Amino acid sequence: MIRSLTLFLFAICMTLAGCASSPEVSTDYNTAYSFAGKTRLAVMKPEAAMAALGKRAMVPGMNDLMARRISTTIEKELEARGYQLVPAAKADLIVTFFVTSQNKTQVNNYNSGFGYRRCWDAYRCAAFASPQIDVKNYTEGTLFIDFIDTKDKTLQWRGVTSKRLPSKKASISERDKLAAEVVAAILAKYPPGTPGN
Repeated sequence: MIRSLTLFLFAICMTLAGCASSPEVSTDYNTAYSFAGKTRLAVMKPEAAMAALGKRAMVPGMNDLMARRISTTIEKELEARGYQLVPAAKADLIVTFFVTSQNKTQVNNYNSGFGYRRCWDAYRCAAFASPQIDVKNYTEGTLFIDFIDTKDKTLQWRGVTSKRLPSKKASISERDKLAAEVVAAILAKYPPGTPGN
């Protein structure tokens, strides 16, 4: 009985760990647009992208360190996938991004002692359970990556994912790792129509 319970709990933990390891990505795109042959890309910070397209920036601000980290990560990921990075004037598509954040609360309810003693009736079983509540506040960040056509200056593809942000004490390598993880997860969905997308 105890062995079966242990195996069951282990299976649940492994399933949850697998879910937590890869960010969930949602995408939206123009189904009438042809992404074929659009290999010349310009990666730009939001303000610069809007200026290149002749539009006013209407995106939330982010610090320069974060913007540089994400921009560099997007460039590396696209180059590794065979795209050519060029100035905006020569690009088929401008790739830009922005980040939003939201404060959230996680509440966990634990029942320590459940299932470890024999119970002769419901009253005595309840007496052995000792519920514990754990409340944690955290910040969730959402990354948007946009592909905008340079000719008609319209958004053609967007990928979005959310992830719990590291604490303020996180190291630079931890921040770089998070950026690499979320950027890779989003760009794995581009372009639409490829196997698995």
